[in-house]
Amino acid sequence: MAVANVAAGFTSLSFTSGAFSTSYMDVYSGLNGTGTLLGSVQLGSNPYAFAATSVTFSGVAQSFVLRGGSGQAGIDDVQITTVPEPETYGMMLAGLALVGVAARRKQRA
Repeated sequence: MAVANVAAGFTSLSFTSGAFSTSYMDVYSGLNGTGTLLGSVQLGSNPYAFAATSVTFSGVAQSFVLRGGSGQAGIDDVQITTVPEPETYGMMLAGLALVGVAARRKQRA
């Protein structure tokens, strides 16, 4: 079993995988594979040709767990969509406000 944590949270997970025996990728709402199981996918059984795979789930996850296969499974090219931090939204709103002020000043001139 292998666990990966993303403390900030993520909303999508895709990767390439291969396995010699039945293995699964599980996505959990908490760190270290705790909390609610949000989604799971069985990995392909061809260890010599890694296949593109994704886990479909709703909500925000904080960890994913590769289980089964007795150490005979692997993943690569992991891609996640992280949850933006609140500061990101604040900076975006401040930028939009500045653009609005600049446009308004330009109209008056």
